[in-house]
Amino acid sequence: RLLRRRAADLRLGAGAQALGEVRAELHAALGAAALLALVVASAARSRPAFAAVPVQVRADGVSPAFRAAFDRLVRYAQAELSAWTFPAMTLSMRSASGETASAAIGLANIDSGRAVTTADLFQIGSISKSFVAVALLRLADAGKIDLDRPILQFASDMPIEDKRVTTAQVINHAAGFPGNAPPFPRETAGKLWSATVPGENFHYSNSGYDALALLIQR
Repeated sequence: RLLRRRAADLRLGAGAQALGEVRAELHAALGAAALLALVVASAARSRPAFAAVPVQVRADGVSPAFRAAFDRLVRYAQAELSAWTFPAMTLSMRSASGETASAAIGLANIDSGRAVTTADLFQIGSISKSFVAVALLRLADAGKIDLDRPILQFASDMPIEDKRVTTAQVINHAAGFPGNAPPFPRETAGKLWSATVPGENFHYSNSGYDALALLIQR
């Protein structure tokens, strides 16, 4: 960016003075980058090596195929922890026949080195959206809703302005809804608006999932 910003000056003949300024600014920028690299390297050293992060798996009495599938899930989780430098995660898997397995990966306390366990509690955050989506999928399986048809066809009193919006679009954050509007915004007569054509763009929306919760209640 620095070189592009100065290129016009050089083309206009600012000459040696401009070049000297570029060199001085470039040296300062390189110094800042070097300092940042040291800070990042120091932070990385403060974290345990990923290979040393503990993994605890409980999968008693499961079939070899189920265990193999769960081990693949655990490896995927390990890779995600490594890529995003998260300290820990817990996960579980259950088959239709009732086989269960759980795993705890990483550290509950980086300073003390205490390994996380499946008994440790995590803030649920937006994982609750997964439960909403699963509930809607089950309603679709039961024939009570068609995810690809407009929501207003199933619940005409839903607070949605655009009649084209489908349940699937809201589940996939593709309805164009705002991120954090109230369920019944005053500015638009109590209805959620679509800032883009439904289905064309991804925009993460907590408001959309508030609407989906209302749809499930209907």
